[in-house]
Amino acid sequence: MFYIKPKREYCRKHGIEYSGYMCPECRMELERATKNKQSKEKVEHNTNPPKSKKYDDFMTLEETNKVANKAVEKQKGSKPPVLREISNSTVSPRPKVPNWLFALLLIFALSILGIGLSAFTRSPIPFWLLLGFSIIYPIEKWFRKTISNKPLGKCYRFALNLVLLSSLGFLIWSGFQLVAKQLASTPLRSSVVFFAEWVFFIWIWRKVTKNSWRFPSMKLTVFSLVCIALIFAFAGVSPLSSYKDNMVTKWEDYQDEQVMQQAEQEAEIEAEQQRQQSELEKAGVARLKAEDEAEAQRAEVSRQAEQARKEEQFKQELEQQRLISIEHFATLFNEYRQSYGLSTLTFTDDLNKRALFRLPELELDFSHNSTENYNLHLAENITWASYTLDNNDAFLSWKGSPGHNANMLNTSYKYSGYAIGGGYAVQLFTEYPTINGEPQLPSGWYWDD
Repeated sequence: MFYIKPKREYCRKHGIEYSGYMCPECRMELERATKNKQSKEKVEHNTNPPKSKKYDDFMTLEETNKVANKAVEKQKGSKPPVLREISNSTVSPRPKVPNWLFALLLIFALSILGIGLSAFTRSPIPFWLLLGFSIIYPIEKWFRKTISNKPLGKCYRFALNLVLLSSLGFLIWSGFQLVAKQLASTPLRSSVVFFAEWVFFIWIWRKVTKNSWRFPSMKLTVFSLVCIALIFAFAGVSPLSSYKDNMVTKWEDYQDEQVMQQAEQEAEIEAEQQRQQSELEKAGVARLKAEDEAEAQRAEVSRQAEQARKEEQFKQELEQQRLISIEHFATLFNEYRQSYGLSTLTFTDDLNKRALFRLPELELDFSHNSTENYNLHLAENITWASYTLDNNDAFLSWKGSPGHNANMLNTSYKYSGYAIGGGYAVQLFTEYPTINGEPQLPSGWYWDD
């Protein structure tokens, strides 16, 4: 919805601007002239009564009074009151109370009421609101002609602008006081006072809008007040100069605080950058250290892998040498049996492993007692030497021992196992195939331990 400002006209008679079809002062003059004309017609009517409906001539005053008394007596059925006789002389109007007296009475009454309300609410705002209303309302109602004077109209408009600005300031201050619960004695009274301020602000705004055609405008008033306040403040007029000094001091403190905050922020940024740089350096050192550790770990893994490979290779070589040694001993052994016309024995992996398991036990206890029962249900030849023992030495040692030789030339044995190392040699004998070193007896047979 758009508001179109009406076109303003200029009244040459009164020297004022107006909007509408007629100047306010001209309209008031027309109303007064109309009232005077109506009062004159009434006096003339009472002085020269109209003709009777029955007769063509005019009734006299006595006849008019008699007709009126009879009509009243007929309506009420009682003795008619004595009517005021209309004299032939001109009727003088009742004396009128002057408007300035009404205005003073209104100001006095509303001021007393405002004092009472201010004492009740413990706030001076009701008094000032009612006082402003009691001054502005009579001017708008009864003294429009007075303020039609151009200088008085300008002063009145300037006063309206000041009242509007003061009302706005009071409204803002009261809003803060209302939020802080310090406007009046109770929250309800505070709310009522704030509402009254709001109503007064709207009313005075309407009055300012109604007189917007007058000079000076609100913008000019605000600009003038600001300029006057600045001039007085810089000229040293109290209390504006003290306000100015306080504001300048606060502004300088604010600037110093901003500089300090900026310096602190820069220091914090520099410290943060240094911290990040140190963290990056630490991270770089940690990364290098981690890379070195990873490299060392990789080197260690490679070394362990190489060592494991070498150990495995060494084990394979040892195993290969062991197998070669077993094959060499088996050749010597079987040739020896064949020289006696006996069958050869089969050297099995299972018995070879059992013989190998016996070597560590012989280092602790050189006897036929196996702690793990590796030679259980098996015949066994063992030997040792303080020097390096080889297959020939072991074979000759057992060949030269009657008991060991009897095992070597036993005709019932079919399977054998052999191991040599650490200066010790072991040979196992059995008649039946073995599983994990245990001879597998025929069905129905068992060991009588």
